[in-house]
Amino acid sequence: MKVLLLSMPDITPSSADSMILPSLGIASLAGNVDQQRHQVKILDLVLVRKSYLAALQQAVDAYRPQFIGLSGLTCSVHTALEIARFIRAHFPEILIGFGGYMALCHFEELIQPDKAQSIDFIIRGEAERTFAELLDSLEAKSGFETINGLSYKIDNRFVSNQPRQLTALSNIQSPDRSARLLTQGLHFWNMPADVLETSRGCTFDCAFCCVTRQYGRNYRAYSIDRVMSDMESAYAGGTRLLVIVDDNITLNVNRLDALCDEIIRAKLKGLKFFAQAAVKPLAQNPDIVRKMRAAGFESVFLGLENLIQRNLEFLNKKTSGYEMAARALKNLRKNKIISTAGIILGNPEDTEEDLWENYRLIKKLRVDFPQFMILTPYPKTRIRGELQSLGLLTNPTDYSQYDLIHANVRTKSIPSEKLYRIVKKMFRAYYFSFFFVANNLFIRRHLGFTLRYALRELSHVIKMRILKKRSPQNTRKFTKK
Repeated sequence: MKVLLLSMPDITPSSADSMILPSLGIASLAGNVDQQRHQVKILDLVLVRKSYLAALQQAVDAYRPQFIGLSGLTCSVHTALEIARFIRAHFPEILIGFGGYMALCHFEELIQPDKAQSIDFIIRGEAERTFAELLDSLEAKSGFETINGLSYKIDNRFVSNQPRQLTALSNIQSPDRSARLLTQGLHFWNMPADVLETSRGCTFDCAFCCVTRQYGRNYRAYSIDRVMSDMESAYAGGTRLLVIVDDNITLNVNRLDALCDEIIRAKLKGLKFFAQAAVKPLAQNPDIVRKMRAAGFESVFLGLENLIQRNLEFLNKKTSGYEMAARALKNLRKNKIISTAGIILGNPEDTEEDLWENYRLIKKLRVDFPQFMILTPYPKTRIRGELQSLGLLTNPTDYSQYDLIHANVRTKSIPSEKLYRIVKKMFRAYYFSFFFVANNLFIRRHLGFTLRYALRELSHVIKMRILKKRSPQNTRKFTKK
C-alpha cells in the first residue's frame, strides 16, 4: 500500500528563525510498518509552509498514495481539517487518517459531522502498532474491529475500539528518516538538525501538560544501543544537532550518565545536543551536568514554569522554585552549557507586578535564552477546566492562537490584550538589554544567529511603530475580555 504521512506547517513566525524541525512521530510510524507490503513517504509541510497545499498537490500527483495520514498538535487542528477537506475535494479516492496529540486531545470535536466527513480513521494514543495493523487490514481488505486504539466509520459514523495498551519500547523500531521527501532547511540555531527520542513519558502530573493523556504517568526508555544506532544514522545523514524530545530525560540520572558515556565513546565529531530537563536533578547532580557537557550537550531547556510559589502550586510544579533553579543554572553555567528556560505567565492571581517580578528573577538567574510564555489552556489538561470555571478562558476555540505567545486567557486583574503586550515587552527588554549582550554565553557562541534575530525583531518594532502612527486603532486582534 502506498502511504503519504504529513506533519503540519504551523509554526510561530519567530520560531522559524530559531528552528525548523521535522516530525519524529511520523518518521517512527514509517519505520514500524511492514516495508515489504507498504511504501511510506513523509512530507514535513513545515518546510513548505508558505505553499503547503501546492506542495501537497505535487506530492500526491507524483506519488499517488492510497492513504494519507495527518499528524499535529493543538495549534494545527484547523490547518489539518483544511488539508483533509482539500484532499477529499481533489482526491476523493484517498483514505484519510488523523493522529498525534491533535487526534487524542480533540477527538470529540473531530468526530462531529461537519468535520468527520473529511476523515476516515482516527488513531488515539501511541500509534506505531495501531497504524501498522490498520495498513495491514486495509491491504488485506479485512475488518478493523480488533485494532485497539483505532476509531473508524460504520454507516458514516465513528465507532471506537478499546484503547491500546502501551507498547514495550523494545518492540518499536527506529524511525525511518529516509522516507522524507524534503530535508533541506531543517535547522536549529542554523545548524543542520533532526530530532531524537531516547525515552517516553513522565511520572509528574503538571496541570498544564497533556503528556499523561498520551502515555499515562509512565516512563519507558529505549535501550542505549538502539538510541546510539538511531543517533549514528541521523549523523550519517548530515545532522549536526539533535534535539532530544524526551518528556523528561533526567528522570533516570544513572541512565543519562550511561548514555553520555556511549556518546563520548562514539566520537561523532561536531555533533551537539539540545534537551529539556527537570530542574531538581541538574541542581542536585553537578556530575551529570559535567558529563552532559563532555558528551556535547550544547544547551538545556529548564521548565522553571514560574518563580512565585503560589503559581508553582497552581501549576502543580512542586519540584522547582527559585533556589533550586539557581543551583541548576549555576551548574549549567559552570560547564558552559547554554541555558534556556520557560516561564509561564498569566496565572489567575498574577498582577502586573507579579509578571515583572518573574522577569527580575530570571534576569538575576542569568538565564541565557529565556522564553516568556503565556499560560495556554490546552484541551484535556486539568488547568483548562480550572480556568474555565474561573471565567478566565478568553479564547476557547481558535486553536491557531495556542502557541504559548498569544493570550488566550486573562488573569483576575489583567485582560488578555494587556497580558500579551506585557509579555512582548519582556522579550524585547531582555534581548535588547546591555545585560543580555554583555553576559550571554549564547551570543558568544552563536553571534551570527543573534545578529540576524536582532535585526528581524528591530525591523518588526519599526514597522509596528510606523503602522501605529498611520492608524491610531490597534490592528492586532484579541479575544474579548
